[in-house]
Amino acid sequence: MQNSEWQLAFIKNVAIQHSWHGFSIAKYDLLLTDKRMVLIHTKFNQLGLVVGGAVGGAVGGAIGSIAQGVLDSRRKQIEKEINSSVLDELLAKDTKNFDVTYDDIEKAEFYTVERRSRLAPNAIHFNIWRYRLALMSKKTPKPFILTSEQSDQLSTVLSTIPALNGKIKK
Repeated sequence: MQNSEWQLAFIKNVAIQHSWHGFSIAKYDLLLTDKRMVLIHTKFNQLGLVVGGAVGGAVGGAIGSIAQGVLDSRRKQIEKEINSSVLDELLAKDTKNFDVTYDDIEKAEFYTVERRSRLAPNAIHFNIWRYRLALMSKKTPKPFILTSEQSDQLSTVLSTIPALNGKIKK
């Protein structure tokens, strides 16, 4: 990390929706410093987990277990790189990595999306809550898809950054 920047938070597995229909989602690890957000693309996909679940049984469990091991290994590698690298070097390692300075953010809006689902006709309905963060900036045209915990952590950290005063809507 650069000497003039201080790490404020590290949030794993933030999703960014790249299309409005929701089928194209990329995963990032989000590093918040006192000057910018750095998004590190996590190169892996979860195809092995899906295939393992579809196959089922002992073979499916083995496929899922191997895929999870690969995911965990990659996650540890990313965390090690973040702790030992200069952020600009880390950004240069993958063209899908990017950063957004807080001065470039015009507006940040947290919101929730509720979806009603049901398992079968006349079955019990249940609500699925999706937490989102929309940043109005040239570098982040699509919303972040967050868990409840990610939303709370991000909201807390962003509210302490002077460059974002008056730009955050909850």
